[in-house]
Amino acid sequence: MESNLRTERNQAFVLKETDIDKVWNTMQSDVGEVYAEVSFSDSIERKVKTLGEVLAFENSNKKKITRIGLYARSSSGETISRVVFEDSKYRPIQVSASGIDDVVTKFGDNMSEILDGLKPWYSIISKLDFFYVIGFVCWIAYMLLKIMTPDTPNSNALELVQSIKIIVIVLSVFGIIALSIWGLNRLRGIYFPFASFAIGQGLERYRVQENVRWGVVIAFVVSLAASTVFAVLT
Repeated sequence: MESNLRTERNQAFVLKETDIDKVWNTMQSDVGEVYAEVSFSDSIERKVKTLGEVLAFENSNKKKITRIGLYARSSSGETISRVVFEDSKYRPIQVSASGIDDVVTKFGDNMSEILDGLKPWYSIISKLDFFYVIGFVCWIAYMLLKIMTPDTPNSNALELVQSIKIIVIVLSVFGIIALSIWGLNRLRGIYFPFASFAIGQGLERYRVQENVRWGVVIAFVVSLAASTVFAVLT
């Protein structure tokens, strides 16, 4: 009996050397011979045949790894499998296999356990889009302002100069909001990335980002605790 497996995981991941080793060895033991295709930020894709070659890449700032695809085929050619890790918000992890049912089922179960362990604690934050967060806050503020502002049916028409000033103020506010959304989303992408290839120089980048992440969390908790204590005391 033949089976097909196709699944995608929309989760952030941290891929370290030990994790690649687990995935590689699992594919090799469950399916067969493995090879890899590695893409970099300089638009070059390299095909390698050994795990050592994958781990030997520098993964520097100028040539960051953006995608690692691992492929395996059984000696008889009846079963093939594929696991792709990609710096993509929409399809970060892709797993597929086809062939003999027992082999595909075993491969799927083993791979599922490994992928569960790649999910970092900040996975939810990495999906956060500040467009919706700030948009919701602005909507709440607008509703409160509308409720608190009394109706004035006998109001006079604004003069041209006053109208221009109001338009400039409104455009400035929208500009600040747009810039804030862009900046926060960019910082989120840097310090709470969807994909972390923590191999080579990428491991040090991951460690620095982790220190920043915990610094942000600790600062938030401290400020929240201080605000709570201040509110209780006053």
